[in-house]
Amino acid sequence: MVGDPTSQPQTARVNGLQGEQGAHAAVLDPARPTEGCCTTFLAFGNGAAASMVYSGYDHFDSDEFHFWIGESGQPKTAAHASSRRSLRQSTADTAEAAVRAQRYGYGSPFWKAIQSAHRPHQPHFGVLIATCEKADARPSADGVLLYTHDGVQEVALPAGQSVPGYGDVLDEMVAAVQGQAAAVHDGRWGRDTLAVCLAILQSAREGREIFLPAA
Repeated sequence: MVGDPTSQPQTARVNGLQGEQGAHAAVLDPARPTEGCCTTFLAFGNGAAASMVYSGYDHFDSDEFHFWIGESGQPKTAAHASSRRSLRQSTADTAEAAVRAQRYGYGSPFWKAIQSAHRPHQPHFGVLIATCEKADARPSADGVLLYTHDGVQEVALPAGQSVPGYGDVLDEMVAAVQGQAAAVHDGRWGRDTLAVCLAILQSAREGREIFLPAA
């Protein structure tokens, strides 16, 4: 994390916690002149911290570390750089945005495959490992793996009413609208998530730590 060691942090809050962050981002594809990968360190005021690494360049597929289950929860086979090859072949005469909409938009073959497939696994977005006092934890195909002093055990997630992940978010929204429970992913959650994304870009651009202002 880069920054001025003499600077005094302001009171900050991210998702209800105080914190600061530093990041590095890079533009590695001249055909798409925008940030395509980043490394971020996020520190919270309560002592917790997180390191996050992302690349959208489709070279290494992190699903290799997640039992070859895709982001949407579907089993998959190794096909490194397949998205880049597909875009390179299909965007010669077609706008990239149109290709993406046709391939991934609602009603596309991608979504039809999810809806018609046998009960998919829980979705994910890469490798996630949480280090706690008495165990490390990471998502499994259908639950959570706990690495404790006694070994490894898996805790299964209860099945929802619809497609795992996507259906859960919709169920949460319906419950909030009907007054049954407060939404976890509410407006404040969305605002603070966006604040972190913008701070990542600012930190990478200015080469310093960013102390997020209090909400």
